[in-house]
Amino acid sequence: MRVLHVGLGGPEIDKALRGLGHDVHRINWREIPSAQLIYLTKMVLKEAQSFLPDLVFMQIQTPGIVEARLVESLRQMGCVVINWTGDVRENIDWYLELGDAFNVTLFTNQTDIDKFKEKGLPADYLQIGYDPDVYYLDPRERRGEGVVFLGNNYRNRFPESARREEVVTQYREKGLRVFGGNWPKNKNGRTTPKTERIIYNTNRWALNLDHFDRPLFYSDRVIRAQACGAIICQMGETDITAEHPLSFIGYPGHWTEEMPNPKQVADYTYEYHRWAARIPRLLEIVEDYA
Repeated sequence: MRVLHVGLGGPEIDKALRGLGHDVHRINWREIPSAQLIYLTKMVLKEAQSFLPDLVFMQIQTPGIVEARLVESLRQMGCVVINWTGDVRENIDWYLELGDAFNVTLFTNQTDIDKFKEKGLPADYLQIGYDPDVYYLDPRERRGEGVVFLGNNYRNRFPESARREEVVTQYREKGLRVFGGNWPKNKNGRTTPKTERIIYNTNRWALNLDHFDRPLFYSDRVIRAQACGAIICQMGETDITAEHPLSFIGYPGHWTEEMPNPKQVADYTYEYHRWAARIPRLLEIVEDYA
C-alpha cells in the first residue's frame, strides 16, 4: 500500500509501515512555520498527485490546519483519508465539523467515539503504539525496587490534574520518585526518550496517573514503561488491566499475586503494543471505511 502520512512528531509510524512492506511518503506539518501553513494544502495535493497514495493518514491535533475541501479533493482522487487524533482529549467540536469529510476519524478513547456516532459521523478506535528501537528492556541496566512517576504537574488544567497532584504529593512521602515539570521541590526535570528508557529499566514500578478517566484511554507512558520491563501501577479510576493484564491497580505493596518478571512484561508489550502490532488494525479500518 502507498501511504501519504501527514503527521507530526517522530517517525515511529512510518518505520512500522515500511517494516511491513508499505511505501510511505511523509509531510510533517509541524515543521512548517505557522505563517506558511496556508501552503500545506498545496503541498499535500502536489504530493498526492505525484505519489498517488492509497491512504492519506493524517495526525491533525490542532484546529485550522486542514480544511474539509482538502480532504474532499483527496477522496475525489481515490484516496482513503483518515485522521487519527492521538492523545487529544479536550474540546473536539472542531473535529465534529470535519467529521463528514474524512472516511473515518480515529480516537484513543470510547467517549469521543460515542460523541461522533451520536451525530452519525464515522469514528473508530486506534490506540497509540511505541517504537521498540527507543523503548526496550536493556540487560545492561540494574533494576532496583523503586517506584517512579514520569509526568508533568498541570495543577487544574485537565479534569484529573488536581488528583494527580494530590496522589503524587501523598506518595512522594513514601519514596515515590517524580520526573517532570512544575513539581515543587523536585530536581528531576523533564525527560528525553533516552532518560525515560534508563529510568524505566532501573525501577521495578511505574505509576500511571492520567488527566482523563475515559473508557479505553491510557497514556503512552503505560506502554513505554512496560516495554522497558517496569510494572505499571494504575492509580486512576479507569481499569486498564483488560488490555494490559500484567499491570496492577493501586500503589505497590499490598498485592498477593505473583509479580511478572521484567522480561515477561517487555515481551508482552512488544507482542501487542509496538507500532508494528497496530498496523494490521489500521489496515482493517482502511478496508472497513474505504
